[in-house]
Amino acid sequence: MSSINKKAMRIAVAVLFCWMFSGIVRGEENRKGSLSLRFDGGFSFIDVKDINDCIQSRENNPARYPGIDWKKTRSDSEFSLEVIYFLSERIGIGVGAGYAFFNNAGSYQADAFSTYHEKWDWKAIPVFSNLYVFFPIRSRWTLLVKGGTGYYFSALDGYKDIQWDDRPAGPDYGISWGEIEATSGAFAVHGGIGLDFRISEKLSFSMEADYRFIKMKDFKGTERVQTYQDDVLIESYRNEGYLWHCEFGSASIHDSFFQNEPLSHLQVQRHAAYDLSGLALHVGVKYFIGSPFSRN
Repeated sequence: MSSINKKAMRIAVAVLFCWMFSGIVRGEENRKGSLSLRFDGGFSFIDVKDINDCIQSRENNPARYPGIDWKKTRSDSEFSLEVIYFLSERIGIGVGAGYAFFNNAGSYQADAFSTYHEKWDWKAIPVFSNLYVFFPIRSRWTLLVKGGTGYYFSALDGYKDIQWDDRPAGPDYGISWGEIEATSGAFAVHGGIGLDFRISEKLSFSMEADYRFIKMKDFKGTERVQTYQDDVLIESYRNEGYLWHCEFGSASIHDSFFQNEPLSHLQVQRHAAYDLSGLALHVGVKYFIGSPFSRN
C-alpha cells in the first residue's frame, strides 16, 4: 500500500472516530431515574459437545454404522424481556427473563435390519441481571457495554428407539421405544457490546453481540421404555435417575443413556453435560417508559 493510501486511510479513520464520538460532547437527554422496557431475540453459536460427540463417533465408524442422517447441534434460539433502570445518564441496571431452546433429531443404522432414531429437545427459562454502561456517540446512536449473570431453569425431552424388520430369525417387525424427561439448572455469566439507534423519543432499535459461559449438567428425571414385536407389547419398564454420557469399545463410540447408577462394563461414563457457551447475536427494540417517580 502506497504512503498516500495509508495517509488517506488514517484520515478516514480519524474522521469516522471524530464523527462517532462527537455526540459524547453534546450528550443526550438525562434519563436518570427512568425505566426502559427491552425485548430482543436472536441465536447463539454453540457446540453441545455430548450430543455432537455421539454423532461424530458414528460418522467416524461407517463400517459399524453404515447409514447416518444426523446433524450436529450448532446453535440455539432465544428471546428475552428486560426492564432497565437508569441510575444515571450513563449507567443502568437491568433484570429480565427469557426463553431459549434447540432441537436435535437424527437416525442411523447399526446393521441392514435395524434403524435407530434419536431426538433431543432442550428448553430453558433464564432469569438474569445486567449492568449497562452507555456512551452516546451521535444524536441518535448510543454504544452500550454490558455484563451480568443469570440462572437457567432447563428441561430436556427426548426419545431413543430401535426399529427392525425382516430379520433372518425372529419377529418380522419390532420397535423398542424409550422416552426421556429430565430437568437441570445452571448459572451463567455473560458480557457484550451493542448499538442503540433512537427511532423516536420513546423507541429505539438495538443490535448486540454477547458471549455466554454456561454448562448444563446433572439432568435428572425418568425414562419410560416399551418394546413391541409384531405389534405385541413384550416389555415395559421405567428408570429414574440421571442422564449419563459414556464411551465404549475400541472404536470410541459415544452414547447416552438413563440410569441411576453407573454401569460396570463401560470404560468411561459420567453425568451428561451440555456446554451451551458461545457467541450470541441479538436484535431488539427498547421502549422508554419514563420515570416511575415523576408526578403526572
